Amino acid sequence: IIGPAASGKTHLARVWQARSGAEALSPTGVDIGLLDAMGEGRALILEDIDRAGNDEKALFHLLNLAREKRLFVLLSARDAPSRFEFALPDLRSRLNALPAVRIGAPDDALLKTVMLKHFADRQLAIDPKVLDFLAVRVERSLAAAADVVVAIDRAALGSGRKISRQLVAEVLGTGVSSD
Repeated sequence: IIGPAASGKTHLARVWQARSGAEALSPTGVDIGLLDAMGEGRALILEDIDRAGNDEKALFHLLNLAREKRLFVLLSARDAPSRFEFALPDLRSRLNALPAVRIGAPDDALLKTVMLKHFADRQLAIDPKVLDFLAVRVERSLAAAADVVVAIDRAALGSGRKISRQLVAEVLGTGVSSD
């Protein structure tokens, strides 16, 4: 699974883990001995394989064992394997041969749903029209959606005002003043 920070990779991995009984491994702590002792057909999750500090030899060994022992492995990263700076050419080749799914930018409906959830988590009410106004002006990422809700909450608390189109516009820096 490939996608930017806060795009839902970990959420998808946890859903798959719950359904498959997969064991989550740390990319910096993959133990070759543990891998060798695994039985056939096991399910494993290894997130953030493109981060610094990964044991390339262990990851390469895991991919070879996956084929040999018919392991089910879910990998996640922020970028495509072709962009990784691994020293082992065989590892890069193996990773490039794997099927990959990219999580794209959220559409308006998802962005609004995520922001609405973040507002609800903070016990904040937002008018649907204000949410619509916000959704078309915020950066198209789930991380930005979370960040803007925090900023709006702080601005509302700091000013003692309710969440309105004007407050949202001020937070976004758009200068829109009509409510």
